[in-house]
Amino acid sequence: MVLYLRQPQPVGKPQLVGDVVSLVPGSVHDGDTLQVRQGEKVVKVRFCGIDAPELAQPLGLESRDYLRRLIGDGSMRLVEVERDRYGRMVGELFFAGWEVGQMWRW
Repeated sequence: MVLYLRQPQPVGKPQLVGDVVSLVPGSVHDGDTLQVRQGEKVVKVRFCGIDAPELAQPLGLESRDYLRRLIGDGSMRLVEVERDRYGRMVGELFFAGWEVGQMWRW
């Protein structure tokens, strides 16, 4: 058996990744979809790894309202993960130092 040990890396400030974006007011569609302003364009974003109920499904309205309360209307960081089969951005949003998907799972 061969064991490789890595040298510890110095601890510093965490690196901020992604573009700074702002929530388009009133654009939280449901518990896993919203729109953000990225520069001059508006982008629809679905959360990576989150499957919230649709509005017409049980707890759909509650899911949307919870997300609205969770993120407020501030700026956040957006990291694009992929595009879905409809061309929509699937991404991770970071707000107040937390990934929104992680906050949603709690």
